[in-house]
Amino acid sequence: MKYRNNSLRGVAKSQKYQMLYARAKEMTNIKIFQNVEDFSAVQLEFLYWLEIYSQLYQDLAMKENYITQKVIDDDIEIDAYLYWKSQKKEKKEGVNVKDIKPNFTGIPSLIQKKPRHRNKGKRKR
Repeated sequence: MKYRNNSLRGVAKSQKYQMLYARAKEMTNIKIFQNVEDFSAVQLEFLYWLEIYSQLYQDLAMKENYITQKVIDDDIEIDAYLYWKSQKKEKKEGVNVKDIKPNFTGIPSLIQKKPRHRNKGKRKR
């Protein structure tokens, strides 16, 4: 089975667009796209991959475990690294999907019903 190659990922990891993305985050007069709102699905996906590769290059610069230029050059290894990192983050935060109980009532779980206090005696006048 051949891994599907995503051309947006290739463009997003290039030094040219990584530099442009970094400068666009710092300076408001630099724009990646002509439009500044109402992004298309392709633009949103491209921005997503720009941010992912920006984080990966930061991890590489900080010499994080298991990230090398070889990993960044291979999409399958990047996906495995991102999965490993998300699992590590969930374990660190103590979030376990199995522990989350579904809320079938549709009411947020923080809202509680007020307890009813009934007077057993006669009403005071």
